[in-house]
Amino acid sequence: MVRELLLKLRNNGLALIVATSAKKREVDKLLEIAGIQDLIQQIISADDAKRSKPAPDIVQVALAKADCSPAQAIMLADTPYDIEAATCASVAVIALRCGGSHEADLAELSPFMPIQPICRRAMSTPLSLIPT
Repeated sequence: MVRELLLKLRNNGLALIVATSAKKREVDKLLEIAGIQDLIQQIISADDAKRSKPAPDIVQVALAKADCSPAQAIMLADTPYDIEAATCASVAVIALRCGGSHEADLAELSPFMPIQPICRRAMSTPLSLIPT
């Protein structure tokens, strides 16, 4: 389901950038396991920032490298640290229940929807009718 959501976002003109607290050497393998490495345009890792999440540094580096303002970005988050980093960087955030965090922890911090309903909604909105 994650791959389908990311495909839809990319096919609708959104840049897909990973902003992770993992080290660069770990990220490629994680993206391969998730089956999404071919969809990602850029990776910002802990190696690229002074401080890791929940500090906003990684998100701010991603915004700068994408030449994107916080108002133009949306962060898909699966941990409370992601949510805090995005919020501190003034980036809108959608919490997804697809990582290791508990649903209650995510729901306390952000608008929240399990990944499957988000994918179904993304596939059935007017954006889904735009030819890709």
